[in-house]
Amino acid sequence: EVPRPKSVSLPGLEIDVLPVDFGIAKFDLEFAVTEHDDHATVALTFARDLFDDDTAVAMLERYVRVLSGAATDPSAAVGDVDLLTDDERIALLRAPEDPPYRSLPGLFADAASDPEALALVSGSVAVTYVELDRRSNILAGNLIDAGAVPGSVVAVAVPRSVDSVIALWAVAKTGATFLPVDPRYPAARIEHMLTDSGARLGVADSTLPGDITWVSPHTGGEDRPITDRVPCPDAAAYLIYTSGSTGVPKGVVVTHRGLGAFVAEQQRHYRVQPGDRVAAFASPSFDASLLEILMAVGGGATLQLIPTDVYGGTELEEHLASVTHLFLTPAALATLNPERLEQIRVVVVGGEACDPSLVERWAPGREMFNAYGPTESTIMATHFGPMTTGEPVRIGRPVIGTGAVVLDERLRPVPDGVPGELYVYGAGLARGYHDQTSLSASRFVANPLHGGLMYRTGDLVRWVDGHLDYLGRTDFQVKVRGHRIEVSEIDAVLAEHPGVDAAVTVPHEATGTLVSYVTGTVDPAELSVHAAQVLPGYMVPSSIILLDVFPRTGAGKIDTRALPEPVFSATEFVEPRGVDERCVADVFAEVLGIDRVGAHDDFFALGGNSLSATRVIARLDSSLGVRALFENPTVAALAVAARGSATGDRPALVAGPRPERIPLSPAQQRMWLINRFDPASPVYNIPVAVRLSGHLDVDALRAAVDDVVQRHETLRTIFPMSECHLRSVQLTEGDIRTSAPEALPHQVVVDAAPLDLTPRVVTADTLYDEIVAVAGRGFDVTVETPARGALLQLTGDEHVLVVVVHHIAAD
Repeated sequence: EVPRPKSVSLPGLEIDVLPVDFGIAKFDLEFAVTEHDDHATVALTFARDLFDDDTAVAMLERYVRVLSGAATDPSAAVGDVDLLTDDERIALLRAPEDPPYRSLPGLFADAASDPEALALVSGSVAVTYVELDRRSNILAGNLIDAGAVPGSVVAVAVPRSVDSVIALWAVAKTGATFLPVDPRYPAARIEHMLTDSGARLGVADSTLPGDITWVSPHTGGEDRPITDRVPCPDAAAYLIYTSGSTGVPKGVVVTHRGLGAFVAEQQRHYRVQPGDRVAAFASPSFDASLLEILMAVGGGATLQLIPTDVYGGTELEEHLASVTHLFLTPAALATLNPERLEQIRVVVVGGEACDPSLVERWAPGREMFNAYGPTESTIMATHFGPMTTGEPVRIGRPVIGTGAVVLDERLRPVPDGVPGELYVYGAGLARGYHDQTSLSASRFVANPLHGGLMYRTGDLVRWVDGHLDYLGRTDFQVKVRGHRIEVSEIDAVLAEHPGVDAAVTVPHEATGTLVSYVTGTVDPAELSVHAAQVLPGYMVPSSIILLDVFPRTGAGKIDTRALPEPVFSATEFVEPRGVDERCVADVFAEVLGIDRVGAHDDFFALGGNSLSATRVIARLDSSLGVRALFENPTVAALAVAARGSATGDRPALVAGPRPERIPLSPAQQRMWLINRFDPASPVYNIPVAVRLSGHLDVDALRAAVDDVVQRHETLRTIFPMSECHLRSVQLTEGDIRTSAPEALPHQVVVDAAPLDLTPRVVTADTLYDEIVAVAGRGFDVTVETPARGALLQLTGDEHVLVVVVHHIAAD
């Protein structure tokens, strides 16, 4: 709503402030609240290139809802005011679909409807569904004989292979819970998983650490169908370990209840059918490995097993030659060429954020989906796609059988577009953490909206057009030199270099700077120059490390803890000279924790930042100020600056003589540049319209305006273009060439002249001519004459202050 006029009464004078709609948004969002005798009006101005009309109206409605709630109950906390309408509440809190229930052994049995269909392929080895069923029956019988019972935990420590799938299938038939263990893990980690889980039985090719009975997958036996151990929905299907905040892995217990819903969700989107081939590339200790298996068995398709020593690139492409359906982390997918894998119809990414550039490469000609889900949900919680080039990459809607709500700190649902923490619930929710009651209680909390429990993901999201938009973790930002930075922006810039395959940037805790690790064929020094050409100085990594491959966790994600320690660049070492340089060098070395520092070494290139800079100055001379280090970052330069600060009293601050040409300030440069693109734009004009009713003291008004104009030179400053002085460059001895004259803007402060505020009586017919006469030539004047007042817009090459007093007759 446009604010109504506000009146001010003075002795003998009535003043009304009139609304002026200039048609220009000076800020992204601007709320203007105007008080009246018995009410207030609110006006919202917004930039249409950032917000649409519906969004702006929704923001105003929510604002009014907050005000109404506060007026209804002034004692209520602001956080208790309900922002949702009834329709929004119904839409946001809609319960999930009822999922079809199928246990894990039931899903395996359904897949074998055609016994002769090809189930597994690993190199030259091919296994049909009837053979898979027979061999899993034998192993299941052996496990039962060894003590496997429903509710017990059976470890499967077999590398990705035909045997690993048979082992999983066999454990499911026994009714026990399978525990995937990567045999390549360090022995201490394996031992912790086995001990913490309580496993007393396992399947492995060789003996592993721990007090456990190991059964070989190759042991012969009787093929006896196992049909009497059908698990209940809430029985544990698998126990999978993830990294813990304390540094010790924690086991997540996932039940059978959500598995059927997950397969139904996959089939709804991926439409896998007999004859298709699904790649099995994920580590068995990553729940994505179960995603791949269930994608294949859900459609009676073939699982193509990729060797464990293949990590990506052309080698992986060779093993994907016959694959039609593929799940990979974005990092692994980025190493492949989609043009060489045209037979792949469906690509699913997950495990980490997917860059839109990856969608541009892979989405054309096939269907591409983004899967999101914490381990504490059954493999996948939300799903998005098919994705298209140019559209935002989101995490989508909840999958079948799973609900998702976005809540604030008070566990209250937030409206569309408002960031909040994501909570998931429903059939896909895990039971909790194995043998960690307090940890489970802190993450699996009571669901105040639907009853039961919900999992607190710690992920920051928002609803946008019915889909969830992932914003990162609550601690996803880093701070460097006083600036908050999204490291993904740096990764994107580095990845633009043709010699970079992939990049990851992390904060370096010891120095508080940014360090980037890249793969590809690029010179780190060249890449640093490339980054400096795009990013501001504080975002350029202090060190860029070139790697052959990124270290990865068992889940296939980049293991940032295993990245090598960075080496910060230094110039050729020059021994510090004199007491001053040695003192500065010693302080640099102490603060940065390095052995030696040369005279020409740069503090920030060695890993320094704004915080450590303050420590340097505190040790040297606090009167220097931190700015001295930014302006003199080398040992030699700072030593000279330190000597200068100790020479005596500082000179008094006095106005110095102005140069002939005053350069533009940064703000003036910005205004000038914008004006050059659109000279007619009045975006920096500030219109004000007032109605004065009564006696106007024109002399007082003139004196007041004259004082303001005289005091503030910026009101009298123009930026004319003029040719600068010729610059000479001596190329060779005796050969002097001059550059062409260059027209540049500069400041010119014009003298303050008295304003002519003589009132003139005008009519609607003569108003335009009068304004042109006041403004002078060289201006384009646009005048609109509403019922009570005049609105004018002046554009031109000069700065003119125009005051128009429009007298309104009594009638």
